[in-house]
Amino acid sequence: MTYLQADILIQPGDLLVISSDGIIECMNAREEEFGEERLLQVIREDCDRSATDLRHAILTAVRSFLGGEPAHDDQTLLIARFLGVASELTFSQVIRMILVAALLAGPALLVGRFSP
Repeated sequence: MTYLQADILIQPGDLLVISSDGIIECMNAREEEFGEERLLQVIREDCDRSATDLRHAILTAVRSFLGGEPAHDDQTLLIARFLGVASELTFSQVIRMILVAALLAGPALLVGRFSP
């Protein structure tokens, strides 16, 4: 597997969505995966909504796709919208900050807003 690494400038309003494989790889009765493309479609359609509303939209789309089939893996989402001024922080620094804050604050922070 090849991984890409890059530094990006985080701008106010940028959206970060991280999901576990339980979202992307969940299968319906026809053994089709939800997939990255469906996830991206929901994100594109609802990217202007709050992190909580986007989470709801994604999980609703997943449940609808499953059509009553049980999920066979965890379904974890981390959604953050950056509200502050433009930052020179790298993506990896932001992820570390979010994860540390999540460990300190508990699950309530995992779906919400984050401003570095």
